[in-house]
Amino acid sequence: QSESGGASANVAEQASGALDTVLTAALDSEGIDAGAGESLLRATTSVGDSFASSSSDSDVAKGARASKLRVLFSKLGSALLQQMPAGASSSVSTVEGGKGTEIAVVKEDLSAAQASGVSSDGAQIPASALARRLQSGCTS
Repeated sequence: QSESGGASANVAEQASGALDTVLTAALDSEGIDAGAGESLLRATTSVGDSFASSSSDSDVAKGARASKLRVLFSKLGSALLQQMPAGASSSVSTVEGGKGTEIAVVKEDLSAAQASGVSSDGAQIPASALARRLQSGCTS
């Protein structure tokens, strides 16, 4: 590893590509359970830590890496949701000693959400916002 973290950043880039491949495969199949989710969360968090240590990178490079992490975390959450029944919730965490990452997901039942809205950890979406339908098609 170089003093600027270049080797670490290169390894993290390769690891993020591998994680993206694994998560895409999980999304294309049955998803993942919480045990696999925790392992993948640890790996993704480690990649993020390596990206963060590359302080000499340009703002553009840092932004691109942050975008990659957002995609990985999103895919991880989506892969967790696939094995869950409607109405269930789950979380995976690497938090130890007040530091780490946690992902919590809730799989709402569509008809129940349309009837009463969605509320989770302080965020609320009223049923009226979910009931709106987009018009499809165009007449000219």
